[in-house]
Formats: sequence, structure tokens, C-alpha cells
Amino acid sequence: MGRGKEKVVRCDKCGRECRKDKAVFIEKMVFSNPVDRKELVGDNGYNRGTMREMCYCPSCGKHLRVYEKKIEQLKRQKERSENREQFGSRPFNRPQGQYGQNQQAQQPQAPVVQPPENTEQPPAV
Repeated sequence: MGRGKEKVVRCDKCGRECRKDKAVFIEKMVFSNPVDRKELVGDNGYNRGTMREMCYCPSCGKHLRVYEKKIEQLKRQKERSENREQFGSRPFNRPQGQYGQNQQAQQPQAPVVQPPENTEQPPAV
């Protein structure tokens, strides 16, 4: 917005109002009670949790250690993006044998020794 005027958001923990640029936002899984959602489900399968963006004031963010969680979240996102670049769009399309997968199946087997063929034919009776 303009100079000196920033939108105000409300903290989800303590209810304090703080400026949006100072607030800490983090995505959190919110679980719901299956009994409460019984009539809302209908024909669709039951979704136990939903992602919600939580807003905290700076003091609650520090108290709940949101800053450390946000740093860990950013590290995980960075690792995932590096894996996508390395392995392609799907990180599960790796060749067999890497990272402990199917190591026993990839070990060389002992060569099978076949007995020599007899060129002599048994006498016909």
C-alpha cells in the first residue's frame, strides 16, 4: 500500500493485531473431528486434515519457535527442488540399485556349469 499504512492482521494464538509485514506466516495441518464432519462428507471420501496458513505476531512466533520451523521448511523445499533438477520431474524415477534398493537382486550370480555332452551314443539293443 502507500507509505506509512500497512494492512493489519490478527494473531491466531493471542489475538493481538500487528502489521502484515511484521507478522509470521506458516502453513500448518489442521485436523478436524470426524464426528463433526459426518454430515459434510456426503459421497466424497473423508479428508482428515487441511492445510491452513496460520498468522502469528512476532512474540508468539518466537515463543512457538515458528522461525526455526520456517527455516527447516525452506531447507526441505530447497532439497526437493535440487532432487527434481537431478532426477527429473519425478524423484522416484531413479535407476535400480541406488540408495539401498534391490541390492540383492543386482549382485552377480555364480555361473552355471553345464556337464559336457557325450558324443558317444549308447549301443542300440
